Amino acid sequence: MAKKGGICGAIGCLTLVALVGGFGWFIYTMVFTNTVAKWMGEETYKLKGDVTHFDPINGVVEVQEKVGPNATLVELKIMGARADGTLDLNATYVPGPRVEYQFERKLDRAPRGKTEPPIGAGRTPSSVWVEQVRVSVSRPGQRRHVSRRSGNSSSSYNYTMEGMDVDRDSRLADPAMALTLKPTVKEMWAIAKKAGAPSDAVAQITYRGSDADFNIPGVLMLQWENGKLDEFFLKDEVKDKLGIKH
Repeated sequence: MAKKGGICGAIGCLTLVALVGGFGWFIYTMVFTNTVAKWMGEETYKLKGDVTHFDPINGVVEVQEKVGPNATLVELKIMGARADGTLDLNATYVPGPRVEYQFERKLDRAPRGKTEPPIGAGRTPSSVWVEQVRVSVSRPGQRRHVSRRSGNSSSSYNYTMEGMDVDRDSRLADPAMALTLKPTVKEMWAIAKKAGAPSDAVAQITYRGSDADFNIPGVLMLQWENGKLDEFFLKDEVKDKLGIKH
C-alpha cells in the first residue's frame, strides 16, 4: 500500500508542478509580453532584415502587408535618413530615427457605429469613407504606455514596441493623392552633398503627392516638384555649387 501511495504522491507532485509552472507561464505572458496589448487591439510587429540599415522606400512593401490590401500610400515622413538612403533604427540619440507612413483605404460603407452626415455638416459631395492607417517604424524594444477612456470605463496597459506600430481610424474625407516616391532618398542625398551638405549628417524627408522636401535643419533645405528640383528658392551659393545659373 505504501508503494502505491508513493506512486500517487509522485503523480500528484508532478500535477502540482505542472499547474504551478503553467500559472507562472500565464503570469509571465500577461506581464512581460504583448499578449494583453494585442487583446486590446494594439498592432505591433517585428521588422524583417537589418534594422540598423532600414530602407524606408523598400520598406513600403513590408509595411503594406500589415496595413492590408487596396491601401494607398498618401504621405511618407522620414526622420534621420543617412546618405546611403537608410536609417539606423537602433540609434539611441533623441529624437531618434523613425519613419511615418500614412495609408488610406476606401470603404464600401460607413463603419459600424458611425452615420453619414449630410453635405455641409462635415461632408462634401466628393467625400468618401476611408480607413486611415498610420504606421510608425522606429527603434524596437521601446516601452509604451496606453490609457483609454470610453464612457464610464477606462483601461490602461503597457507593451513593447516591436519595430512597427499600426494605428487605424475611419472618417469621411476627400480622396487623397497617391505618392510619387521620386526622387529616392539616395538621389536627394546625391544633390545635397553637391550643395555642401556634410555626408555624415541625417536628413528629414517628406513626400506628399508629387512633391518632396529634404531638410537638414540649420544646414540645407531642398524641394522637388514632380521629381524636378525646385530652383526658385535656392540660395545663390547653393546654385553655384550645383552649377545652376542665376
